[in-house]
Amino acid sequence: MNKKELQTSLSILGRERSLDIISVVVDRGWSTATEISHGLDMHVATAVKHLQDLESIGVLESRTRKGKTRSALEYDIKNSRIFYDIDIRSLGSQGEMEKDNDLHLSMVFLCEFSQRLMRFTGNTMGSLLGSWKKDLELEYDVMNYLETCIDTYEPGGAITPPGSSDKMDGLDHLQIIARVLELEENALGRSSLISLVNISLARAFKDMKIDGDGSNSSLYKLINEKYSIKDREVEK
Repeated sequence: MNKKELQTSLSILGRERSLDIISVVVDRGWSTATEISHGLDMHVATAVKHLQDLESIGVLESRTRKGKTRSALEYDIKNSRIFYDIDIRSLGSQGEMEKDNDLHLSMVFLCEFSQRLMRFTGNTMGSLLGSWKKDLELEYDVMNYLETCIDTYEPGGAITPPGSSDKMDGLDHLQIIARVLELEENALGRSSLISLVNISLARAFKDMKIDGDGSNSSLYKLINEKYSIKDREVEK
């Protein structure tokens, strides 16, 4: 859990009305916003907002209750206990900087890999990202972020896509890279894929001015786990 996620969760749980709602749901079980608002003398719109927020942090879960004329969402407790695994060091400015650098390195690698892949296969960026979107079921804002990164990237240059990169934050960018590599390995074969990965990784290290083999980065660890590059010398 990163700093922003922790702040959001604690903020939601710290609201007086949130705790009231949790208490009602614990007693009632599956309940709609209308039922909860009546029990707490609360406006239904306020109850809806709190319920949605509590669901977003994993405290509640929802399902559709079908009625005779209309349907409504109802909520119940998802987990009876909540545990937060927090790396305290990651909350400091150094931890935030390392996280940002790791995301940047991963995006530089993906840009390098994508451009080399397009030259190798003759695909356009549109067809390449179109296949990723279809086969990997990536959300629109993630695809827009990737497309802008790849389209504007120049070796050695900074990546400055528009909007927020929250969708690529944390481990999401590593998961996307892992899925992309698996997809392209099925299309190209393992040998060709590893060749493209190695040269793209070496270029990313060079662009980011990373000393050594970059083995401390989560990107390196991911690729090494999948393709055993630990003993390969990464050319600078």
